[in-house]
Amino acid sequence: MPDDLGSGTLLRWVAAIDRADRAGWPLVMLIAADPADPLDGLAMAAWCAASTTHIRLCASIDGDTVEPFTLARGLATLDHLSGGRAAWRLTGSDATGRVTELADVVSRLLLSWGAEALIENVAAAMLSDAEAVMPIAHDGAHFSLRGPLNIPRPPQGVPLRLALPGDPAQAGAVIVEPDGARKMSIGLVSELFA
Repeated sequence: MPDDLGSGTLLRWVAAIDRADRAGWPLVMLIAADPADPLDGLAMAAWCAASTTHIRLCASIDGDTVEPFTLARGLATLDHLSGGRAAWRLTGSDATGRVTELADVVSRLLLSWGAEALIENVAAAMLSDAEAVMPIAHDGAHFSLRGPLNIPRPPQGVPLRLALPGDPAQAGAVIVEPDGARKMSIGLVSELFA
């Protein structure tokens, strides 16, 4: 790993996640561990997908600032890059219902390609079966969009969505208790820096 990547936090994140992967941790939640050098959890998870083999990479995403298409494309990319190890968590304020609507629209976009839509028929110059790509039409309080996602369905379809108590948009997410009440280990990256 080069030392001139431009972020001391980046190097620390990657090293910590590599250690967790080698130690057999089932999941790591990528959060902004250093307020002086905040890094995007989704981009960090994609970066770490290349150097890890087993650990599930959960990107913590601010649902107040991201748009559905951008998030769905990023999650699909992460799931493809990691071989189906992507997970996501939405944070933010859901006072207006924006984060809840975001979770629903992103899930629909991720499923807009049918499981067999990608056919990759080189001889016929066809990438996909158009009938298996299903556009969505969404007109909601916060988002209005048409069309399918422009990347094939990720390995998991909709990657695992986690929520901690108090997170917005908990419907459809696996609620994880930080005190270990659920039998799932979550490592917050900031705890791995010690």
